[in-house]
Amino acid sequence: MDRHLQKKHFAIIAAVSGIVIVCLFLIFVVLPVGPGLPPPDIRKDWFIPGSDIKSIENSSIYLLGVEESTDFPFISDQNGLCSHTEYRDTATRARLMTESCYFEDFDNFLQAQCELCNYLSSHGSIIPVLLHMKTPDGYEYTLSATAYSTDTFQGYFIVAERPFISSSEDYFILYYGYLDDASLRYSEERVHSLINDASLYATREGSVGKLDCERCD
Repeated sequence: MDRHLQKKHFAIIAAVSGIVIVCLFLIFVVLPVGPGLPPPDIRKDWFIPGSDIKSIENSSIYLLGVEESTDFPFISDQNGLCSHTEYRDTATRARLMTESCYFEDFDNFLQAQCELCNYLSSHGSIIPVLLHMKTPDGYEYTLSATAYSTDTFQGYFIVAERPFISSSEDYFILYYGYLDDASLRYSEERVHSLINDASLYATREGSVGKLDCERCD
């Protein structure tokens, strides 16, 4: 009888211990990262058309290459995971690009955004715009962005804050545009196509929109 009680007692302890371990795993691992989310080295490419997780729907645009970058353009020092991607439009031979910098810390994200705002305002023209977009399957939506133009650049900066779930620290600074001055004469349709392929309109939570340079005043 005593042995039976001891076995039952040990079984209860084992069950309780298992529940505690599962709860600790949920609290310290699953909840901070988010259930079902891939690791940061994959999340950083979430909004890059042509990456392993985002296809290019426009058949006239093909991927030239994706490169890891330690320095996001125009930002001297930051702690983000950055990627530079280039494309070629077979119909016009125009060259396009995306820049993506991913942060897991809000302060680093804010610092990088302020450095970017300061640089852009002194080296070109930045204008808040509302893009009227339409996906290939007919879905229409609007997207707030920051238009940036110089003699050699033309495109849009977009930021995404906590776009997956509210409990996951994910922040992005994104750029979609033409790569060189020879491509600037072409229609913005190709740039809009890249933004569509990034599926920014499909984010589940958080905010997606223009650079918030007012935070830096």
